[in-house]
Amino acid sequence: MKDGETMAEFNERFSAVVIELTSLGKEYNNRELALKVMRALPREWDVKTMAMRESKDLNKLELHDLFANLKAYEFELETRSEAGPSTSQPTKSLAETTSEQCSPSMSKSAKQLCWGSGSLPRLGSGRTEKQMPGDDQYEKYNNKLRHA
Repeated sequence: MKDGETMAEFNERFSAVVIELTSLGKEYNNRELALKVMRALPREWDVKTMAMRESKDLNKLELHDLFANLKAYEFELETRSEAGPSTSQPTKSLAETTSEQCSPSMSKSAKQLCWGSGSLPRLGSGRTEKQMPGDDQYEKYNNKLRHA
């Protein structure tokens, strides 16, 4: 496929070559044609072609069906690029969520529930230890989050 060429143009050009080869006595089965088309596509199409190879029986896939599928994907790619970047809202980080849920005005027992009172593995030590921040540690951590 040439740079800037649409799938419809590529379809016409590819079909013309296949017709010419057929008139010269060279026959290709559906699988061979499908693989030739897929190999001719740019790298951006690798994910699509890999999915098609995995999900479809290429021996039964007619050339016109293959190009119809590829044209639909081309349209989807064009629609996405015209839409621009995603408009979804970024999600809150875990630190923001934790600082909102665990406020300094909480009782000590509520802070323990919020921060967790289970045994957590300590990195590099190979054993577990009870980790429960005290009030002063909690305040330092919370201030650090506010000023970050």
